[in-house]
Amino acid sequence: MLFRSPAALTGTVNTIVNGAVAGNFDGVDIDWEYPDAGASGENFLALMRDLRAALPGGRLLTAAVIADATHADGIDPAVFELIDFANIMAYDGGAADHSSLQLAERALATWDDAGLVREKRVLGVPFYARPGGIPYRALLASDPAAANGDRVTYLTEDRYYNGPATLRAKVALATAEASGVMIWELSQDALGSDSLLDVIWNAR
Repeated sequence: MLFRSPAALTGTVNTIVNGAVAGNFDGVDIDWEYPDAGASGENFLALMRDLRAALPGGRLLTAAVIADATHADGIDPAVFELIDFANIMAYDGGAADHSSLQLAERALATWDDAGLVREKRVLGVPFYARPGGIPYRALLASDPAAANGDRVTYLTEDRYYNGPATLRAKVALATAEASGVMIWELSQDALGSDSLLDVIWNAR
């Protein structure tokens, strides 16, 4: 994303802030996938600076960021001072097991090395499987054994996801190395006693 002029940037900021205020939202999360070094990164920094200045007091400003900070050259460390926290998208990692505990550990470590303090690191976890983006609730409805691991056969293909045990381990990791957990996304969760959100809540 590039802003053609200062007026375009101002217009974007005003639209976002006015929407957040009108909707009585807690704040604004920017999911820019992904700022590159150079003009894109400069635009990202300008957007975050102007949003921080324009948001009323008490409103959050957050950003969703790539799992591996070594590939985030377009995010100037100055952004870290502007945001309340960063949602680290530690999923869709490329391998079949797209959101392993090991990927989460590496993700938090790389952002630590980049200078993002623990209090501003939030670990993202998936409520879906790869390949296919299959919701956890669909996996569980197809095979109750999905609650016992991180891989299940669904429509003749192996799907990889985070089951309850892995999520408990990730909550422990986030407790030690971050300030919380972010979920993508709630509509993919199972209901009742099978809820992954309940697993996370009870593992705190």
